[in-house]
Amino acid sequence: MQIKYNFNFDQIIDNYVVILVCKSLDDEFMSMIKAERGENNSGSTMVLSLIQNGRFTIANIGDSSAMLLK
Repeated sequence: MQIKYNFNFDQIIDNYVVILVCKSLDDEFMSMIKAERGENNSGSTMVLSLIQNGRFTIANIGDSSAMLLK
């Protein structure tokens, strides 16, 4: 019996890398705020667009939003 998967492992790895980069940037931003102010009650937002291999991906974190207009 052969099991077939519908996973695109390259896409999963790419998504994971994007998540790691976003987390790293957020951690760095929050550390800078804490160092400057002595406290950390700030937040960050982000809009990300990625075009890779003919595929367009857009994501947002926090209060930011993105729209695709034609």
